[in-house]
Amino acid sequence: MSKPFFWIAKPLLTVLLILLSSPVSLFSNAFPKHDFYLSICEIIYKEDKGMLEISFRFFSDDFEKAIANYNNTATFTKSGIKAKKSDEHIYKYLKEHFLIFDSKNQIIDYKFIGWEIEKELCWCYVEAKSKGFNQLKLKNNLLTEMFARQKNLVYLKSGNKETSIILDKDNKTGVLTLE
Repeated sequence: MSKPFFWIAKPLLTVLLILLSSPVSLFSNAFPKHDFYLSICEIIYKEDKGMLEISFRFFSDDFEKAIANYNNTATFTKSGIKAKKSDEHIYKYLKEHFLIFDSKNQIIDYKFIGWEIEKELCWCYVEAKSKGFNQLKLKNNLLTEMFARQKNLVYLKSGNKETSIILDKDNKTGVLTLE
């Protein structure tokens, strides 16, 4: 039996995201433009803990621009060190642009774990308590206020089940169903 498309797409899109990222140092003020705008969000449900572990991957330059536009603050200093209150600014931005809803259409609150830079990628981590489910409704309009062609790829994995969805400026919400 052949594997669904997302089993192949996930590693390929991750590689593509890395390859298309800027060769210039992350902390340079002269970020080159690129024509590919993609974020990847991976949600892993840990049934034994009743937790959703969520990670986001962004092009660092795109994410920096979005945070600066949103909070009118820098996330990085010119020396590459995290700016003061950067955790607070990033968490506030995520909470406004990424929402998860339970089966009663109530927002599932999540807590901010942290963020880090890896070459030209920015990783953010959050987690939320959640009981068992077979569907998650979500809103993901991260970076769409900055980039009209922004695509937000979301993966959901629970045990041996996995599904994915692509959201964008025109389609900000979606439902992920585990079958």
